[in-house]
Amino acid sequence: MYTSVIHKTGITLCFSILITAIFTSCNKSDNSAIPTNPIIKDPIPNCDVVGYSYVGYNYTAKYWKNGVETKLFNGANSKAIGISVDKNDVFIAGQYSDPNSYYSLPKLWKNGVEVPMNVVYPGAGVERDCRGYARSITTHNGNSYVAGYVTDGGGSFSIATLWVNGGTPLLLNPRLDQDLNNSDSYAEAVYVTDNGDIYVAGEQFIGNGLGNKQIVMWKNGVKTQITNYTADVNGFPGEVISISVSGTDVFICCRYAPEVNGKIVSRVIYFKNGNLIFVSDPDVSYQPTSMYVVKNDVYISGNTFNSSDAFIWKNNEKTKMSTIKYGSRINKVFIKNNEIYGCGDSDLKLKAVVWKNNKIYPLTDGTESNIALDIFVR
Repeated sequence: MYTSVIHKTGITLCFSILITAIFTSCNKSDNSAIPTNPIIKDPIPNCDVVGYSYVGYNYTAKYWKNGVETKLFNGANSKAIGISVDKNDVFIAGQYSDPNSYYSLPKLWKNGVEVPMNVVYPGAGVERDCRGYARSITTHNGNSYVAGYVTDGGGSFSIATLWVNGGTPLLLNPRLDQDLNNSDSYAEAVYVTDNGDIYVAGEQFIGNGLGNKQIVMWKNGVKTQITNYTADVNGFPGEVISISVSGTDVFICCRYAPEVNGKIVSRVIYFKNGNLIFVSDPDVSYQPTSMYVVKNDVYISGNTFNSSDAFIWKNNEKTKMSTIKYGSRINKVFIKNNEIYGCGDSDLKLKAVVWKNNKIYPLTDGTESNIALDIFVR
């Protein structure tokens, strides 16, 4: 079962943008000698892609089916951030800014029709000013599962949340104001297995005050603490990117950014059944953007922090993506029939693009800036 994930950048309507690639050989080097590849003008590969366009501070959620664009929402600033297809039903999760309050609220579309999502949760105590954030979507047996978090009416704390077919949020980590040992929590990624087990990964601040941020996982609503880092003031110095399950193995991809000798280097890591595995080297900062697991093969996409270099790691071996003159950023990787697909943006004009193996295809012409955040291949 495929799952879509989007990175948290705080309680704002912003999303990191990156992901995808292909590699016909695997090298630990950056493959800096790889030739520059132009954007291919051939027809777009068959795929479903979501993202958004923007002009100034005006955002419009978009869906591309085999390269054909549809605007999902015109009423307010909106972004489509994740997609999952169940048989012939297309489920898309997103965000929009309420035009009256400017609060962020989650969105869910099924086959282009909006499905109501509530942010007022049981026990909220108020029926107004609550906010909600969608982070990840997956589907199973006709049902949609959106992971994210909601806030109280004042926006003073966050609670990890799961929406099943929209509707009322299911709180994964109920919080009481007086319980300082059960503080802010965020659901970042969701995955449902073929037998219906629901896995959600995220972060929680555990301890007095802000406490220590730790990686946690809920399986069918039961929480397990994955990390127990105490050396750093704020606990685990990073965030969850993606979760996947293969057989009995559970994989959680994270960004890990500790401060060492006064310097912070952001690294790509993942936990396999709770065991920490380092993927990227400690000399260059990378932002991981997604993970896709096929049997025993672990694919992770990401980008360098200070440039537009996109990479993919297969089983910890890094290969630089094909690029064009002004670079590219990859936001999602998807594996289908041993072929590697991805989406992101490329070129100086921020064209939304799709990758299939070592070729890059434009979804847009650069008239306005567009970003592709998620891809599904049927």
